[in-house]
Amino acid sequence: MTFVLSPAEIEAAQTQFAGQAAAQEAIAALQAHSGRLDTSFNHLCAQKIGVAVVFEPDDPRSFWQATLNTLASTLGRSKSFQQQLQDYQRSPENVAQLPRLLDTLRSTAALPMDQAMATLVLLHLLRVDWDRFCASAPG
Repeated sequence: MTFVLSPAEIEAAQTQFAGQAAAQEAIAALQAHSGRLDTSFNHLCAQKIGVAVVFEPDDPRSFWQATLNTLASTLGRSKSFQQQLQDYQRSPENVAQLPRLLDTLRSTAALPMDQAMATLVLLHLLRVDWDRFCASAPG
């Protein structure tokens, strides 16, 4: 399932991640790709890794889907990450939690992912139902 952030949601993210250069890079990608998380992620991935492959939305071979599948199977077992995410969702004004969430995402993914790419994944995770996300893991 592809999520598209509205201009208001992008603006809110820009405020949330104020002062974080990598996150602002992610937000610029979102603005350039009309709020599409998957397209923005794949674009950043192609820029940073040097692979220029175009995928259809929700193509299971896309960098976006591969990353989400990997994270669903690993983070789905992490009660600690789930608790961190829920704590942030209850108090989004506590932006000090964001770097820790981003670091956990980056260290968990067995894929090359920088801070900007992790920001896009985090924005996705903040919008999805956690149990459904974890259940989407392949296998």
